[in-house]
Amino acid sequence: MGAFSFRENLKKIQWGRTLGLNLLRAFAAGVVWGIVMLFASAGSPDPNAPPWFAMPFFLPFGYLFFLPCFLIAGKLVTMVGGGIGELAVGLGTIIFGLGIAVGDPLVFALHKLKPALVPTEKFSFINFAIVVFVLDPNKM
Repeated sequence: MGAFSFRENLKKIQWGRTLGLNLLRAFAAGVVWGIVMLFASAGSPDPNAPPWFAMPFFLPFGYLFFLPCFLIAGKLVTMVGGGIGELAVGLGTIIFGLGIAVGDPLVFALHKLKPALVPTEKFSFINFAIVVFVLDPNKM
């Protein structure tokens, strides 16, 4: 099987399971970033910073809001900016993707311990994608 193509696989995508998996990835990334914030602010906590324990709950909402905005802005910047716009969108994709991918090892471990909680048959240790699509195995 070749690489994922949104156009070719559109009818195979299980949208509810895809949303659930990506929110789980964002939650796990929030746990990781919350731990990072906890250790980073141990010396001098910033009173204006969000509390570290809120990150697992904040990140899924941020993911739902920023992902569509990022995709729309990316299309506009690419159309208007040409090559420089594509470079900016590419760098933004890498940064946004890495921000979410830090939670993938936790989701991978959860998939190994309780596969029913992760709505996909296979899940990689690290997924360098902003969105991981869950496809219907019956339509393959």
